[in-house]
Amino acid sequence: MLDTYVDGKRVRFTNVYAPVTRADTNSFFKELHASLAEPLPHVILGDFNCVVDSMRDIRGPGRGGSTYHAKELVKILRHLRLTDAWVHLHDDTFGATRGLPLTGSEGLRVLAYADDVSLFVRNPSSLERFRHIFRSYAEVSGAQLNEAKSKALLFGAFPADAIGNISIVTTVKVLGVFYTCEGVAAPTWTRVLERAQRFTERASQLDLTLHEKALAAKTSVCALALHVSRVAVMPAKAATQLNRIITSFMWNGKPPLLRRSLLQMAVSEGGLGLPHALTLSKILALKTARSLFQASDYLGRGLLLYWSGASNNWLGASRQPVPLAETPSQFYKGASAAMRMLSKEAPGCDVDADPPARIAEVLNRAQLDEEEKAQAKNAKRAMPTYIQGLPRETHDFLWKKAWNVLPTRQRLHKLGIVPNARCPNCREIETQRHALLDCTAAKPVWRIVARCFGIRPPPYHKRNKSAFARLVTACTLLAIWKRRSLAEARRSPVRATFPVVAIIRLLVWTYLSEELEASGEEKFLRRWHTKFFFLRAGKLVSPITPY
Repeated sequence: MLDTYVDGKRVRFTNVYAPVTRADTNSFFKELHASLAEPLPHVILGDFNCVVDSMRDIRGPGRGGSTYHAKELVKILRHLRLTDAWVHLHDDTFGATRGLPLTGSEGLRVLAYADDVSLFVRNPSSLERFRHIFRSYAEVSGAQLNEAKSKALLFGAFPADAIGNISIVTTVKVLGVFYTCEGVAAPTWTRVLERAQRFTERASQLDLTLHEKALAAKTSVCALALHVSRVAVMPAKAATQLNRIITSFMWNGKPPLLRRSLLQMAVSEGGLGLPHALTLSKILALKTARSLFQASDYLGRGLLLYWSGASNNWLGASRQPVPLAETPSQFYKGASAAMRMLSKEAPGCDVDADPPARIAEVLNRAQLDEEEKAQAKNAKRAMPTYIQGLPRETHDFLWKKAWNVLPTRQRLHKLGIVPNARCPNCREIETQRHALLDCTAAKPVWRIVARCFGIRPPPYHKRNKSAFARLVTACTLLAIWKRRSLAEARRSPVRATFPVVAIIRLLVWTYLSEELEASGEEKFLRRWHTKFFFLRAGKLVSPITPY
């Protein structure tokens, strides 16, 4: 046992296995490691109002306010690489918790509170045995089973009088999912759609780029849906509605600019990595079933094999002389269909090792037609690899430019929105290249910007390789497009050059100022050192005389 103090708060370590192998571990942690006793997979920490699992940072139960000194606690856990944690408050007023591994869950760990236990019993004798064991545990720990708050869901012919004073219910909640005797409760998918709709309504009020919206869709909009998909295949109707919610969120209720198959491509290939709800649901069902079957300690392995039916080779199981269901459940049907689809269209995927999102992207790539593959290849070639190092205002613009979906007059004329395809500044046919590079309103801007910032003008603008030159190029493209849009809105030419250059300087200056504030002088100058500005007293100074 070892008592130490962190910022004046007592921390008690008891029998902790904590190997110190980090090179940057300071003397405090080395001395702490040398003082620890024999290894046991838990640690007791006093005076911290939080719960921490060493596999992930989990905020506490909220007693007495927010998490207290969580950063110091997490720092200790990370340096010592603790395998598990038990945390309690003063005088043991908060029941200790412990991370428990889930069978076949790929290392996932959850916290089970002492007063929140899910128990599965086969018959009344098993229930009586549990009560006998728990009474022995209660004599040691002081914990008591509160039958008044307990709930029971009865299956089959389990006698109701055997459970005593425990109330009988028709629905129970396990890890956020409601179950009935038939399986996942029917209103679950309604809750999934309602939660997704509420999140998109809140997120729509934020100024998000397309990539940020796609990330929100994958991590928050589809979070509950994909969680439930581990135990139930999503109905086709619910998947269609979820896809519609995502599409409306991505494009603010307007028609999408690209086919969904192109938007589902990986970000590294020019897409947004949008999830396809039904495909991901089946892949998750497949991975869950296979991981449970391969887990040697899974008690329901025989039942899983029975409900998978006679055609269970997708589990990797050999044929066995045991009873099998004539009609597999919908969950295993969906998993089997996903395995057949993978074997046909993505044979190179490792179902057990590859993440579900990567498997879905490989499937989507295999289902593209030749026209879509050519379009994706051109977009990937035109997509700037440095987009993350540019102002947020340019991200969506450069992505649309790479896919050639900017609303030029030529594109709008093909869609029947405008009567002709003439440029609002020079009356030529307005293609995307014409609007940004060849128009009489764009060429003078490129000449002045090239002279002021030392970049290569078109047609050699793609040779600008330095970070500063690429920043100026991206800001110039955006500024030219904004002035073109102004001419379209006014229905009259807007050819003034120096206001465009002023917009470019403002974009560049604002972004560089933010970078300087975020990274500091030393790191900033390593990336942005150029003759077109310098630092004085920690602030940007331009040698160019402003207009």
